[in-house]
Amino acid sequence: MKQIILALLLGLSLSALAQTKAPISIRSYAEYGYNYTWENYGGLAVIANIPINSYFSLEGGLNTNTSNVHAINARAIVHFPLAVGNLTLENRYLHRLYLRNNTNDLAAGIIVGYTRDYIKASLGLYGRVYGSINWESHNESAANVMEPFNLIYNLEGQLFKQDHNWNIGLGVSNHDDFQIERMYKPIFTLKGNFVPAQHFNLLAELSCKPVGIFHGSANFYALYTRLGFIYTW
Repeated sequence: MKQIILALLLGLSLSALAQTKAPISIRSYAEYGYNYTWENYGGLAVIANIPINSYFSLEGGLNTNTSNVHAINARAIVHFPLAVGNLTLENRYLHRLYLRNNTNDLAAGIIVGYTRDYIKASLGLYGRVYGSINWESHNESAANVMEPFNLIYNLEGQLFKQDHNWNIGLGVSNHDDFQIERMYKPIFTLKGNFVPAQHFNLLAELSCKPVGIFHGSANFYALYTRLGFIYTW
């Protein structure tokens, strides 16, 4: 909790010192996927990124899909421009509602990230609490389950620099906009983007989630694809 408060205070302090305001962006995409738990499903997501200034930004998003699982994502990000690359400190929250199973979970974490030309990398810690949506105090079997510490990570390489008008990237991570998996459940993602006009960016992703990869016998669990855009102004 102390680290979370420190990150927020640091971000607010830097925002008071800076004057230049970066553009606001809206990212939206449609998703189709298959996994052994939900089988076939479709989804929609909308995410807004609101820079307070060049050093501090806020982000929030909503996700819903036909498997009756929905999510809310929120981030506070402090940016530290370096002589080479950019360092970030992120305070992240993710709430998922599994209405199909009458359960929900809340995750919160602190992540340090670095971006430079062709690479993006981040590493942090997060904790999570699971519970029933209709929790009753007299029902001990419905009590919350806590995972206090786990790693959160991302590593991504791109064909061109970040500001190129089109790009292809390949990454491995245990999280994305609306999910955070345990550290031993990586997500492999092929990404592409194209800028057809000013303020407009087209996006495409194809992701695969295996199971058992850290036990030497990986098996397919899920595959999903996303198509969308980013609009900035």
